[in-house]
Amino acid sequence: SNSKGEFQLPDGTSVWLNIGSSLSYNSNFEKASVREVKLDGEAYFDVAKDGRSFVVNAGDLQVSVLGTRFAVMHTPLYERDQVTLVSGSVRVKGEGIQAVTLSPGEQLSYDRLLGDSTVRTVDTGDYVSWIRSQISLEDCTLGKVIENLEHRYRVKVSTLGDIDLDQHITLKINDERSR
Repeated sequence: SNSKGEFQLPDGTSVWLNIGSSLSYNSNFEKASVREVKLDGEAYFDVAKDGRSFVVNAGDLQVSVLGTRFAVMHTPLYERDQVTLVSGSVRVKGEGIQAVTLSPGEQLSYDRLLGDSTVRTVDTGDYVSWIRSQISLEDCTLGKVIENLEHRYRVKVSTLGDIDLDQHITLKINDERSR
């Protein structure tokens, strides 16, 4: 789809899909012992707890949860897949990746070309802000602002001349699509 949007799965899980993303699941989703979905692109999940595991398949990565809020990105636009945990707990495993359990505020980044993964602590707001209709970045480096804009709008930003990317700025953008 070329627009982002929010919808609910049959189990009550809320999903926000970013532009150009798709999510699919089997017709037996409601009755299956494991709730399983397949993601191409980027999505934010607020998983409803119902006693069953919830699994997101995104390329080589498999993310398993019981009830939590997290974002997953698997898109050809970038050479890495990411799982960013906002709250709760998720277990990530995949081709050549040892299973790892993330804590809130952690992000697993999987380099598809090298086949290796790293876990780091991040500001989760930077990775889930696209679900809101506003960007609000306070006292961030210009480099971080550019990274956010590239991620949100799926563009590549180039700088000309001698620009200090470590310079701190505050930026607020009201998304034109929300009007």
